[in-house]
Amino acid sequence: SERFSLTLSPVFMAIVAFCFSMTIGVLWEFFECFMDQIFLFDMQKDFVIHEFSSVVLDPENRNRAVTIKEITDVIVVTRNGEISLGLGGYLDVGLQDTMGDLLVNLAGAMVFAVVMQWKKLAQHFIPVMQYREEP
Repeated sequence: SERFSLTLSPVFMAIVAFCFSMTIGVLWEFFECFMDQIFLFDMQKDFVIHEFSSVVLDPENRNRAVTIKEITDVIVVTRNGEISLGLGGYLDVGLQDTMGDLLVNLAGAMVFAVVMQWKKLAQHFIPVMQYREEP
């Protein structure tokens, strides 16, 4: 009868847990974006911001960021006319929410990875495979 033992170091488990956690966070953000684009949900919450920079606004197309500051209102032009949003700034559609979510995900993953380095605590999370001998 054979015995098989698998031992994984806490550092390896911490790296795997960190990568797994970050992957789940990215997949969740993909899901939020999909739901917002296909079903017009608002899972990626919008934020009102008062300045932004964009290379799209560079009049010379030299890939230089142009900054717009102190934004107090945005006017949306549609086929039916103009609509003043009256939000007190520019509506950022989801980027701030996504980055905030991923930063929280990163912090949680890093805390867990560090905690995994304490052997007594890590032992509760590291799987140990044991096989019984057959009679």
